Amino acid sequence: MKPCQSVGCSELASGAFCRDCLHDRVTALCGPPGAGKTRYVALHKGPGDVVVDFDLLFQALTMLPLFERDPGAFDAACRTREFLRGYLERSRKFRRGWMILLGARHRERDDLHRSGFRVLLLDPGRATCERRLRDDARRSDGLAKRHLSLLDDWYSQYEPHADDELCLPSAS
Repeated sequence: MKPCQSVGCSELASGAFCRDCLHDRVTALCGPPGAGKTRYVALHKGPGDVVVDFDLLFQALTMLPLFERDPGAFDAACRTREFLRGYLERSRKFRRGWMILLGARHRERDDLHRSGFRVLLLDPGRATCERRLRDDARRSDGLAKRHLSLLDDWYSQYEPHADDELCLPSAS
């Protein structure tokens, strides 16, 4: 253990920041497909913020259109996301960090809470998510169907967590 690197904090930390200071710096935004997670972060992030979004990360690694998936690159995308999660936990070189993920299961979000992330849950409701997925011009019919299936999976796997903060979705 070493001193937390946040100015004015005297707590000890296993990484660069103690749990409370990391909570103030890094937010994990969880929710079903079509909830508006990327839009939420785009509206709330500021200059110097680092954003880890799996969809955009996958696109950067494969140069495929947004939301398209090459199964051969899935492991690389997951490992890169985990590397970047560690960066968010340890680095002082950004103002705030954001991590966008589905996070339906209690244990996924519990791991984030234990690591010191602030965990926000964005869920505008199944009907709103379905409408957004169907109306999104970036998703072909096949992609929309796959994402509607992922939406069903999210709602069937969702488990509440007492430490999650609910955030209000945007109206659209």
